[in-house]
Amino acid sequence: MKKLTIILFLFLPSLSHAITLAELRKEVRRQVNDIPTPKIRFTNSHINDAINEAQRNIAINTYAVQRTTIQTIVSLQNNYVLPTYCFGVKYVTRNTTTGQSFLLKEITREQLAEDINRGDLFIETSTVPYSYYMSKLGFSVILYPRPSGTALGNVNINCFGIPENLVNDIDVPFNMPELGYEDNSLYAYHDLIVKYAVYKLFLIKGDVESARKYKNDYDLGIAIMSKNSGHPIEETPVPSTITGKIP
Repeated sequence: MKKLTIILFLFLPSLSHAITLAELRKEVRRQVNDIPTPKIRFTNSHINDAINEAQRNIAINTYAVQRTTIQTIVSLQNNYVLPTYCFGVKYVTRNTTTGQSFLLKEITREQLAEDINRGDLFIETSTVPYSYYMSKLGFSVILYPRPSGTALGNVNINCFGIPENLVNDIDVPFNMPELGYEDNSLYAYHDLIVKYAVYKLFLIKGDVESARKYKNDYDLGIAIMSKNSGHPIEETPVPSTITGKIP
C-alpha cells in the first residue's frame, strides 16, 4: 500500500512551469541511458518523433487537450468541416453579432434523418440553428435547422484536439496556438511525455523489461490524468461562460 501511495504521488500535479522540447529531449536521453556523448545512439530527430508521438497519444487517451475553431455561419449552409486537429466535439455554441452565446443541443443521426424526411432541414425562411449533429463522414458538424438569413454570427466548436508538433527547442508541449496564450493547466503532466518517449526508445533498443516498466508508469499516469481532466466525455462540464439559452 505504501509503495502504491509513493507511485501515485509522483503523478500528482506539481510542476508550475513549462518544460521545453530541449529540456524534454535532455531528460529522455538521461533516462534511456543515451549519454555521455560518445555513446549517443538516437538522433535529436528520433527523440523529437517519440516526444511528439507521446503528445498525440496523451491527447487521444485523456481528452485533456481542448481546442476551438470559430467559423462564420453562412446562410443555407449547414455543414461545417472540423480542422484536422479535432478528433471529437465537446460542445458547440452559436455566437451572435451582438455578443450573445447560445449552446446548441447535440442530436443523433436518427433524429436528423427523421427531420430531413419531414423536410424541416430545408426551410428557407429566416431561422437560426439550435442543434447540431456530429458527422463522422467528412468529420464535420451539421447545424440544424439549416441557417437562413443575414447576420447569423459564428459557430464556435470546442473540440478534443491534437496539439501542435514540437519543432523548435523552445516549444512547449500541448500547444494550442488559437488560444493566443499558453495553457498552464497541463504543465504537471509533461513528465508523461518523457515516460512514453523513453518506453518507445527502449523498445527500439530491444530492452523489453525497461520498456515495460516505463509503459506501466505511463499507463498509471494516464489513468490519473484522465480522471483529473474529465474523461470520459460525458463527465466534462460545459464552461459557465455560456449565458444564452437555446431559442
